[in-house]
Amino acid sequence: MGQVSPNRHKRIQDLDIKKLKHVKKIRADYVRSSQKIRIIRINPVRKFKVGGLILVLVILALALIFFNSETFVILKIANSLRGKNTLIGFQNSAELRPTGGFWGSFATLSVDKKIIKPQINFNIETNVYRNDNQLVAMDLDNAPKPVRETFINRPQTFVNANWDTDFPEAAKTLSWYFGQGWEKPIDNVIAISSTTVIDLLKITGPITLSDGTEINCDNFSSIMSQKIDQDYWFNEKNKVENEPKKILLEILPKLTEKFKGIGKFKLFSKTFLYLNEKNVIIYSSDTKIQSLIEKRGWGGNIPQWGNDFLYVINANLNGGKSSLNIDQVLNLNVRQKGKDLESELTIVRTHNPNPLGPDILNRNYTRVLVPMDAKIESVKLAGEGIYPDNCDEAIESGKKSIGFWFSTGFGKESSVKIQYQLPSNITKKNYKLIIMRQPGTNFDSLHLDLFGKKQIDTQLIKDLSF
Repeated sequence: MGQVSPNRHKRIQDLDIKKLKHVKKIRADYVRSSQKIRIIRINPVRKFKVGGLILVLVILALALIFFNSETFVILKIANSLRGKNTLIGFQNSAELRPTGGFWGSFATLSVDKKIIKPQINFNIETNVYRNDNQLVAMDLDNAPKPVRETFINRPQTFVNANWDTDFPEAAKTLSWYFGQGWEKPIDNVIAISSTTVIDLLKITGPITLSDGTEINCDNFSSIMSQKIDQDYWFNEKNKVENEPKKILLEILPKLTEKFKGIGKFKLFSKTFLYLNEKNVIIYSSDTKIQSLIEKRGWGGNIPQWGNDFLYVINANLNGGKSSLNIDQVLNLNVRQKGKDLESELTIVRTHNPNPLGPDILNRNYTRVLVPMDAKIESVKLAGEGIYPDNCDEAIESGKKSIGFWFSTGFGKESSVKIQYQLPSNITKKNYKLIIMRQPGTNFDSLHLDLFGKKQIDTQLIKDLSF
């Protein structure tokens, strides 16, 4: 075996020394790393940073939930009122109109742009007809046919301007007529049905007026009608003053004081309830805010929808303050008929006797909105065919509208049956349905029979989809 050269031996020795140094370095690095790891585990500063990161993530998650919540939308809407003029309609649901009631009373709200302690101007109109009658003289436009048939020779004016079934369109019309009669631009419209006040009085208890009259949840509509339409005019001075809605100046502060006793949380939850039930509906001329409103279902807008759709809208035209004495039942039966789908809708309206009155015919005009390409086959009122001669057919908000007089006597019941064929693009396989609720009404009873397999009995407390 040959000898290893001295040079080679030296190279091997040098290599071993380098390896040893490398191993020592690795070991030293390991020890330092271990120490760092131990430090991370016990260092309270690092511990705080990790905990802080988790806290930040939790806050971000909660913020994300909040920014998509109803509370955030409410705050966003409230903030959008700054620097704007808002028209607030007190819709009389006892005299039902398409958006929830007759606009015989309203207030205007103006808020300046200050973030801290903004100046707020809230003014109640105590005689809407003073300016509205000026619009009559201006003869700006024809009123809708049923309104013309009721109020002969009266053109379209502010008080009857909420005729559109789509609230954003009705709000724009109201704003335009308000601008003509009151010469003030409007940016937002809020419609509050009187059913909200009636519901709140169930919680707060009655209020007492200066003359000793007690107003509660049962007599609110009748007392308001009596005070405004009758009692006010018995005083000769009032005939000169001509401010029949002056009673609102006394009632609203008393109601506000009562509402304070409900508690902020309960009042806030009630607000959400009324918005979801559409007893309060909102329109904003700010497209971003309006988009938020509609996304929540608070805008009273008719959706763009390519499947089955149903919306029953009633309007009390010269039928007294009788609308809240009406109970309505909707029976919808959808079935296959050959290659197509056929719907049969039966509407039953009952005029319940009320000891507080009024004992009067509920003179009512009904519109039924269905898919635009639906084919109306028949409309039978109390078993008698009224289509097409005594029906008004039109296109409204991308839907087919069929309108007719549908009145109910005091203590009586009336019914109508409508048969129509659904558009061919709607099949049993892809079938979906939206049913909209009219603001300001008693909750309709709803009975659905879908293809004989799905029966649903419920109340129409809000817009529903199936």
